[in-house]
Amino acid sequence: MTTIHKTTQRLIIRPFEKEDFTSWSEAHRSVGHLKNHFDLAPRNPEELTPEIFDQILTDQAANREKGELFDLGAFCREKGTLLGGVSLMDIRRIVVFNTNIGYRFFNQHWGKGYAKEAVDAAIDIAFTQLALHRVEAAIEPDNFRSIRLAEKVGLRLEGFKRRFLHLRNGWRDCLIYAITSEERNIEHPGRETTVVPNLRW
Repeated sequence: MTTIHKTTQRLIIRPFEKEDFTSWSEAHRSVGHLKNHFDLAPRNPEELTPEIFDQILTDQAANREKGELFDLGAFCREKGTLLGGVSLMDIRRIVVFNTNIGYRFFNQHWGKGYAKEAVDAAIDIAFTQLALHRVEAAIEPDNFRSIRLAEKVGLRLEGFKRRFLHLRNGWRDCLIYAITSEERNIEHPGRETTVVPNLRW
């Protein structure tokens, strides 16, 4: 299992642990009124139990073991508060060495630069600790906050995909932003895989 961890000026980016239950439950309880239709609602109070949190940890550990998905919490270095999180999803290591990045921060912490700091760190994790070559983000065209964040951390607009993500009970068009390791002066070795893609069958 790959262990990943990165400390920034204000944050600690790492997988969730059993000791994070209190911080996790308090973060959900402290969410303010939803600020826009991209803002995710917190969990219902009846879901904020140790049993449900333990199941979340079990599922996340299984995903890390398979190397396909890394859900990372963004914790305040000073107070240990859970501010939000970043996910490195759909990791592929056959030819492309690619991941899709997603991020969600509790709205009581918006406007303080935490998301930029965390996403920037997660991209570095993808290139250095996970040895990936490319990070992509799929963003709805009217999600201007997310677009600004992507641009601030160096992602480039590469294209447009129609009805790409199923969100809020419907298929959504997305802009595709991306960055490669070379753009951060990290050379990827381009390792050959043990599976030749066009001969898998």
